[in-house]
Amino acid sequence: MKLIIFGASGKTGHELVGRALTLGHDVTAYIRPTGHLTVAPNGNLKVHVGTIDDLPGLINAIRGHDVVISALGAAHPMKYDPLIVDGMRNICRAMHQAGVSRLIYLSPLAVKESRKDSGFFLRNIAPTLLRTEIRGHEEREAIIRESGLTYTIIRAPFLTMSTYTGDYRIGSDLTFSGFLPKLSRADTAAAMLDQIGNGLSRKVVRVLPAG
Repeated sequence: MKLIIFGASGKTGHELVGRALTLGHDVTAYIRPTGHLTVAPNGNLKVHVGTIDDLPGLINAIRGHDVVISALGAAHPMKYDPLIVDGMRNICRAMHQAGVSRLIYLSPLAVKESRKDSGFFLRNIAPTLLRTEIRGHEEREAIIRESGLTYTIIRAPFLTMSTYTGDYRIGSDLTFSGFLPKLSRADTAAAMLDQIGNGLSRKVVRVLPAG
């Protein structure tokens, strides 16, 4: 598969790029001009430097790929970033114009629709502490749902820098009853890539640690 990954220079983005290459995919890492990618050189990796407010540039970058993957998030979780919201709208427009319909988007379990099933912290504390970041994801989810694209929104718990375990579960109605669900960025990246072949419907799924 030919994948283009937005947010590739972020922590989860790095995991996405590395695992996708390990699985044998052709990967375009889309990074901002001030970003950098610390992934070993690979013949299947292309780095595209650009911005998400450049619609013509996005169209050219996306054209020819099979799947668009987004790990975009605000630079600061306490600050609402309208540029990323507008950028998601541009990515969806560019996908239509480039003839690419498959989108996988990373969102948090803390969004309103799923936080009630996601443990004490995400249900009671995150809505206040992380309200601006959550608002941004909710707006981006709405853009994606209305885009007409074949999307999977995958909602993840608190992300850690632990190593890959493969010990996770994915489903539309998963629940967590403890204080705070946690999953490594490496496992989250793997869960996102698991969704590549599940492109027959528009859906929202949750990923949680197994057990």
